[in-house]
Amino acid sequence: PFGICKCAVSNAQFQLFDDNFIGVQWYCEMIPEGKTLEETVFEFKGVEQPAICISWYDGYWFAEFIARGLKSLGRKFVQYGRSWRTVLPTDAQFEYAARAGGCGSYFRNKRGEEVTASNLSEYANFGNSVTISVKAKKPNAWGLQDSNANVVKWVYDQWIEIRIGGTNPVFADDDMVGSRRVLRGGCYGLDADQCESKARLGHEPWHRWILCGMVLALSPFESPSRTSEDITNGNKW
Repeated sequence: PFGICKCAVSNAQFQLFDDNFIGVQWYCEMIPEGKTLEETVFEFKGVEQPAICISWYDGYWFAEFIARGLKSLGRKFVQYGRSWRTVLPTDAQFEYAARAGGCGSYFRNKRGEEVTASNLSEYANFGNSVTISVKAKKPNAWGLQDSNANVVKWVYDQWIEIRIGGTNPVFADDDMVGSRRVLRGGCYGLDADQCESKARLGHEPWHRWILCGMVLALSPFESPSRTSEDITNGNKW
């Protein structure tokens, strides 16, 4: 079992963790021709726009920040007799939630219909030059908004080129800190066929790409996971 947030992490949310972070400044070579850095930052810094130029490590520590903050306040998520913690979703969890029970290229909508490329723009921000509010588009059948676009989203797993459907590889036995991680979905600058629910790619965990964001999930405390010491010290899974 797992839970997943309805939207990508917004600028306002991420700045609770790092109030000096303005993501686009990390990727100055992506500044459009004829625009200044200040103009581009302004286009991407809306409080409800998704946080961008997020590395996998940023995502991991943001999830830890939320979990530890709740613990320090004496609060915890309790549902179905279990305690839950904030984490990055796994590869399989993300696709399962993004599809919302659909079997087509994208997902089911609230009416139970399969969304297609012809009406995807009602549900996803793609083919655009800038991100929009994480809450701007219609949700899928399970309430997730813009899971297939706006920003590509880091998940917990190590990158594996060929993945058997429905499996959760997470980390291979020989994994060490620095190996490539998985990004899921499409983003604002891609075409509809690049925003299908199966879309995935791999990147180094330190990479802060202008298209990269994140979404949080909830996982039972007893689920296997790396500790913060593992991530810091480079311990194996």
